[in-house]
Amino acid sequence: MAYDFSANATDKVQAASVANPAAVTWAVRVYRTGPGGNSAGRVWQKNNHSFELFNNGPNYELDLEWSTTVGKWVFTRPTDNAWHDILVTYDGSQTANNPVVWIDGASVTVTRSQAPAGGFNVVAANWNIGNSNTNARNFGGYLCEFAWWNRVLTANEISLLAKNYSAVSIPNGQKMYVPLIRDVYDYRNAAPVVTGTAVVTHPRVLFPIGAGRQPKPATVSPYIDIQNFGDRMPLAWNANSEGDLAGYKVYYGTASGMYGAPIDVGNVTTATILNLTTGLWYYFAVSAYDTSGNEGPKSDELQATPTNGFQINTDAGVVASVPARGTRLINASRCRGSVGRS
Repeated sequence: MAYDFSANATDKVQAASVANPAAVTWAVRVYRTGPGGNSAGRVWQKNNHSFELFNNGPNYELDLEWSTTVGKWVFTRPTDNAWHDILVTYDGSQTANNPVVWIDGASVTVTRSQAPAGGFNVVAANWNIGNSNTNARNFGGYLCEFAWWNRVLTANEISLLAKNYSAVSIPNGQKMYVPLIRDVYDYRNAAPVVTGTAVVTHPRVLFPIGAGRQPKPATVSPYIDIQNFGDRMPLAWNANSEGDLAGYKVYYGTASGMYGAPIDVGNVTTATILNLTTGLWYYFAVSAYDTSGNEGPKSDELQATPTNGFQINTDAGVVASVPARGTRLINASRCRGSVGRS
């Protein structure tokens, strides 16, 4: 079932905190019944940032945040009381670039109302669907099939979505997919938080065979082997129980939520990341994938740095230092706070 955001000013689905790259594609299906909260109902908004699509008179306005001046564009809104596919692509490498917008598979005219300036903002933040972070701009109507990718989709991929294929049909570069069908979940991240909303009939969506089944996320349970301190990080996690489980991928990087290419470690529950820089904080997460190649959402994030021992961040803000001698297992039951949750 799709979700109706029109009843209450606080109706909202808040998805995970994920940083958008400079090149990005957003897709969503909308059924507008009215202007929404303060006549400026949000289709989506990046929490506390000017990345948003919203109602503005006879148009939809698209705001994209740059460091000096927010870029603003408008395009004519499609007819009310009917489902429409809206897809936006944008290349933020240059201020001269304009977004390209497709409605129901056809490119539409986009007018720039304010030129961007500075650098394109790629900070991580939660994504609000159907409202703003202040809960005063609920969308006037129904929404479903919200997704975005860290690249510009091809013409063939855009055509596929316009033919009512699910966004899960295009996994390459997909960073978020919240179908808003029955239980609210995200194919690529932790489950969103739902406030209010009512369910309505979902529009027709075509799923590829097997796409509806996703492995459960691996739960990271970190340990430190002190004998291997200095330039490496040993990780361990709880095994998944699915019969078609094929393996796990380990993600890591030097900023929260921003990782390099994953390491496919196969169907094991331990891995050691090598060649780390002493004193630099690293962020780790693990995902599971099945025999059809479907990848589940990432686990909770672990934060740690190699020093003379290892330092582990805890929820309570306490940094636990592990001395560089012997071998010690560290988990949530043996530290104040929850080890590695950032």
